[in-house]
Amino acid sequence: MRKPIPYNKVKIVDRDTVKFGDPVFDAFISEKGGIELATMIALSGTSGAGKTTLCKKWQKDLSEDEVSVFYALESLKSSVARQTSRIKTSNTELICDEEDFPKWSEFMDYLYEDEPTMVIIDSLQHAATLLSKDNGKHKYQNYKEIIKDLYTWKDKTQGIVILICQLNAEGKMEGPASTIFDVDCPIKLTADPKTGERYMTTEKNRMGPIGKLFYEFVNTEACIKFYTVEQWEVERKGVDLEEMINSTIEKFLNAYSTHKNYEKFRAEFAPLYRRIYGSTNDPHTITCKTIALIQGLSKKYFR
Repeated sequence: MRKPIPYNKVKIVDRDTVKFGDPVFDAFISEKGGIELATMIALSGTSGAGKTTLCKKWQKDLSEDEVSVFYALESLKSSVARQTSRIKTSNTELICDEEDFPKWSEFMDYLYEDEPTMVIIDSLQHAATLLSKDNGKHKYQNYKEIIKDLYTWKDKTQGIVILICQLNAEGKMEGPASTIFDVDCPIKLTADPKTGERYMTTEKNRMGPIGKLFYEFVNTEACIKFYTVEQWEVERKGVDLEEMINSTIEKFLNAYSTHKNYEKFRAEFAPLYRRIYGSTNDPHTITCKTIALIQGLSKKYFR
């Protein structure tokens, strides 16, 4: 009979990662840099965010000996190829559609036979509809089946799965949203029509950190360039040093908002800060004096 074992007896598999050549994205997506093998990512996005373009870029950025396949179910492969024609690819970046694999089971058979490094499904909702033709179930009932099939495949073959998911008019996942929590890392792309900014966010990531990256389409071979939040603030929005330091100061103070001495800290800090602000018009002097004030009061109340 099997029995539980101590943690220090568990064999941990140290997985490789697939890097995509953009150091900002590679550092963002995992602690090791790049996407770990045997990982499933759910990719959703608002209109104009560039899901399809990003996926083809990921295909292009794989090393020359890595094969990837895009299963186009939302539109024909000819439409996808035309839409993303600016991204030049080679013979290892593949695409197919429902005409090539009219049944979900046939596509899964292909994946087990050829074992590509990365597979992109566009989209979960269309794959579930395709499976409905075989089993007669409503597509919503097939969401978990699709994810289970892909999860089993990526664990057995150490492949990477990018599962594109559609959003409804409210910006939430169309259909049972709970299924998205079965994946390793949900990524949401947002194109803000008011600011013109595009960014990706992760609220869960089994590979490492969560957070936010900005990106933009560029007229170079890279096609897309990524920026950390700090890089975006400085390089694209022109935030100066004082503004960034003051923003950091505010975040530092907010981090102590639940500390038992926070109110006492604020009570002493407020009048001293007003005195600094009223003594000079030089932003640099105000910033330096404020930092010194916070350092002194932090030692008094938070240490």
